[in-house]
Amino acid sequence: MTLTDDALGAPSVREIESVMQRTVETNDATEHFQLTGTPVSITSSNGDTFTAALGTRSPTADGYGQIVFFFHNHRFVGLDSSSEKVAVQSIKPAQSGMQFDVTYANYAPSDPMYAPSLAPVTVSYAWNGSSVTMEGNTSIPSGALNGFSVQTTQSPVNTSAPADAVQAIQSGLPKLAKLVNLPGESTPYLSVDLNADGQPELASAYQTTDGNIGLIVVGLVNGTWKTLWQKTTDGTQLREFNSGAMTGDGTEEIAFQTYIGDGANNVIVLKWTKGQVTPVLNVSGSADIGDFNGNGQMEVANWVHDTGPLENIQLYAWNQTDNRFMAVPNSLYPAYFAGAVYQYDKAISTANATLVPKMVDYAWAETYLNMGDYSKALAKAQAGLRQPKTDYPSDSALQSIANQAQKNEAATKTWSNLPASIKQSINQIIQHYANFYHPVPESTPLVTKQSNGLWSVHVSGLFDSTHNGQYLTATSLTFQVNASGLVTGSLTATDPFATVIWTA
Repeated sequence: MTLTDDALGAPSVREIESVMQRTVETNDATEHFQLTGTPVSITSSNGDTFTAALGTRSPTADGYGQIVFFFHNHRFVGLDSSSEKVAVQSIKPAQSGMQFDVTYANYAPSDPMYAPSLAPVTVSYAWNGSSVTMEGNTSIPSGALNGFSVQTTQSPVNTSAPADAVQAIQSGLPKLAKLVNLPGESTPYLSVDLNADGQPELASAYQTTDGNIGLIVVGLVNGTWKTLWQKTTDGTQLREFNSGAMTGDGTEEIAFQTYIGDGANNVIVLKWTKGQVTPVLNVSGSADIGDFNGNGQMEVANWVHDTGPLENIQLYAWNQTDNRFMAVPNSLYPAYFAGAVYQYDKAISTANATLVPKMVDYAWAETYLNMGDYSKALAKAQAGLRQPKTDYPSDSALQSIANQAQKNEAATKTWSNLPASIKQSINQIIQHYANFYHPVPESTPLVTKQSNGLWSVHVSGLFDSTHNGQYLTATSLTFQVNASGLVTGSLTATDPFATVIWTA
């Protein structure tokens, strides 16, 4: 659970991606930008939102060439500069106000890309009510730039569609239903290549005479446009209707959200699987969609209304084996909770004095737990347990968080107090499997001393390995070490669904 407010104005991932797609290098319009990591938002007490999102040049062979994009609520308001930076190391909210501190890698002329020798430089950017301004006396050093400049172009919407495709859509609509334009655009038609055959399918939202919103998808079948999928939802307002590469397999998917009441949407993701259009996610809530851990695939963070201002958040990731989005542990995505969820909690808990203190304590406790800040999670859970037992949520819910936080905090302290040689062995194992573009683990290693004298280690992040010529990826490593290093046969790498990917 966390605290949320539908009035907050952070841009959707799709809105951010739209701007990044039309931001190109001035000397090569084929080079645009792709969202990297999780956007970071700052929300004021009145719901005003300032967002920073990191974009990386795409296509790219080395992962370098980055720009920071700024948004005020849903409106794009500028870049950190019109010059590409080699690498942005971090984007963090400043200690106060609508301001971000952006830290850049800084290179001497002869430095290789992977090893900047100069000290990183942090530059502050603030929203002054009308524009983004660079604060203080520090500016972007020349050693942070890669020599390429960029520009954001206007991309007009293509409102046309093949006449026979339009006829197929009209023929497949419920009686007297009317087409609904894409949010913020002047066309009802979304062109999307679901099966990667080079021939886009066409999708449209519609509204029935009862006021319900539906979706129809048509495509060419043996030269004739036919209905591939159609459904009328319980929703009465179209909230999101977009397409994009969500599953990392080269195809495009459709994300569709309709408002069904009480702050909730019907969230549907459509994908081409086994020769047909299939819903691979169909849940109720309000969904954020983005690459929350930098693995090149989209995750879905679904917010489901609970009681009062509290909401349950559940992360979903793409399961290639089952061909659907499946629930995964929230703790695997600390960056999402440290960004969007933290800012929601902060804004609402300071703005709404009528909240039940126990709810606020619970929200913060769970957010800190998923962020990996176990001491703060424990403190907030214990504060909630001191509130009246009759208040919501239950003491058992708070105690569960307290128990997990206490266990994890003890494991992180064990890590901190390890002998230097053991810690070095653990770090070497982690770095051996660390993903090249994301070498820093998502969390501090959790270490426990076993009765047999071995140290058991669990760490989350992005890891990869090659086995029998096949490239494999994982999100968690569990292994044991002794004074000599890794205990052979003890390492297990798993994916978000706890499936074993490789052992060593």
